[in-house]
Amino acid sequence: MSHKSLSLQKPLYHAGRLAAKLIVKAKLEADVVYHAPLPKGAKIITPNHPTTTDPIWLTGILPERMHYLITHSLGQVSIANWYLKNTGHLILNSDEGRSTFDTAVQYLQQGKTMAIFPEGGLSPLDKSIARARTGAVRMALTTGAPIIPVGISIRVRHITFQPQRFADHVKLARWYLNGPYAVTVGEPIHLEGDVNDRERVVALSAVLMGRILDLSREGDRRLERHLPGKRIVVSIS
Repeated sequence: MSHKSLSLQKPLYHAGRLAAKLIVKAKLEADVVYHAPLPKGAKIITPNHPTTTDPIWLTGILPERMHYLITHSLGQVSIANWYLKNTGHLILNSDEGRSTFDTAVQYLQQGKTMAIFPEGGLSPLDKSIARARTGAVRMALTTGAPIIPVGISIRVRHITFQPQRFADHVKLARWYLNGPYAVTVGEPIHLEGDVNDRERVVALSAVLMGRILDLSREGDRRLERHLPGKRIVVSIS
């Protein structure tokens, strides 16, 4: 990446973040609860992924500059590809998995914050969660960076389902443009051990998903108590 592109990353990211914050404030009933303050320095944010718009809304809600690890489908949309690459996000192509992982590790070693949807795709709509991919746990074991589990809770009736054409296929996008949106940020998870112990890595990934599911269900319970009306509530439990 050129020096000029690097110099544009930060202002371009913050412009996108400001736009996301304004939309969140205008359109969503955002309710954010932290079980603990976010630690300083490198960390790995790991949310569930009920809607296509989650990366946008989390950018506007969480007070961190995050570098998303994005699946290759979104990278096939030219304007999205340009924005993502020019704001420091990483696009995970199937034939570049190792090099993308290594770049994410470098980001963490530089003290940056990564954001990874460990399901590797959208969550089921029955309030369950998909089986985890192991990248987040492997990054944590490699770098010592803590994992921050995050539960996102929505109301399905507010989703707009729309076929979205990518370069070589069509997927059903889930646009969430208004309504309640609860974000529950869990306590940091610190991991130690051998990153090459495949069985343990898989087990730890399953435990992580269980924690994310618990946080999502906690947000569901808050949404059940909410009255309609646009507002942003932020609290630390």
